[in-house]
Amino acid sequence: MVLVQIIITPANNGSFFPIGISGPCSLRVLSYSHHDTGAAARLIQVVSPQLMFPYSPARHITVMTNQHSTHVVDDSHGGYHLNNVILNGGVQLTVINQATGAEPGGFTFGLLTLSIQGTNRELSVE
Repeated sequence: MVLVQIIITPANNGSFFPIGISGPCSLRVLSYSHHDTGAAARLIQVVSPQLMFPYSPARHITVMTNQHSTHVVDDSHGGYHLNNVILNGGVQLTVINQATGAEPGGFTFGLLTLSIQGTNRELSVE
């Protein structure tokens, strides 16, 4: 397993973040911490074509926020686990306000922590 931490800021929001791993992977979202200066609570999403939950109504990592929130997934219970994710050297990440589809007002930074492991390319992964 490789631990990957990605810092998202207004300057790089919507960017491709290189992580040096390519091919099919097993990926776990360990946490997402979000900070903004907004006064109102809202739903924040981290939109990524690589980190989608195809059977969920909320297809992207979604957290509730009121100035500062940390969303930690207890890995011992399975967490947000994605199998057979195809990475091409990185991930595309965009932080949005779920209600508007735009960058959250007052967004200062987000920290996404992932655990990634390459999978055996000879075996089919569910």
